[in-house]
Amino acid sequence: MNMKLGLGLAGALGLAGCAAGGAEHAPVGFGVRGQGLAPSVHVGEARVLDTRVNPMLPVSLASDGSAVAVTYGRTGGSGTTTRIDPSSLRALSSRTEGPAEGLLGASTGTSRVALEGNRYLVCWTVGSVEWGRRAMAQVFDSADGSALGAPVEISSPDVDVVGAPRAASADGRHVVVTFAASSGRAFELNVVSLEDAAPEAGSRNTQDTRNAEIWAQR
Repeated sequence: MNMKLGLGLAGALGLAGCAAGGAEHAPVGFGVRGQGLAPSVHVGEARVLDTRVNPMLPVSLASDGSAVAVTYGRTGGSGTTTRIDPSSLRALSSRTEGPAEGLLGASTGTSRVALEGNRYLVCWTVGSVEWGRRAMAQVFDSADGSALGAPVEISSPDVDVVGAPRAASADGRHVVVTFAASSGRAFELNVVSLEDAAPEAGSRNTQDTRNAEIWAQR
């Protein structure tokens, strides 16, 4: 990444206090139990939701079943909520809510979303200010916490993620993830769609089992 931008971002995160702590490193065990497995999620369409996001204000997501509402701060101090379609990521509506509220500091930590079939997806950030940060995602079994596939990088290689991703699901299988990122000298809000890879794998396994039964009956 551009070193000048990296140093400036380092200073900004230092002022934020907590952004450089919980968001830089994946929790212990992440990316370990999934080694040697197929990717746990399919990374779908990605879009830039806003090119004037304030990376020092947290982003929040909420789903009403038919849409996902993304609330974030823009440069200049205004707060914005944009409702997007979870499948196409198309903006359905957007409204400005006056001065953005919230503690100064980028989103930190991990974001966990419950999925159908007793599974859950976790998103987090890896990397460093000096060498760049990437957004990751992985699916786990709710019963024992075991990985159901390898961790997947969900951010574009040409952006540097700021803070931690935030995620929400409208149907328990498709997940919308947002994260602030720097591209050149601008900060933008990225949104990407993910799909749990487990149903597809389960469908293939079911078909393989059925084929085996047919051959056994011959």
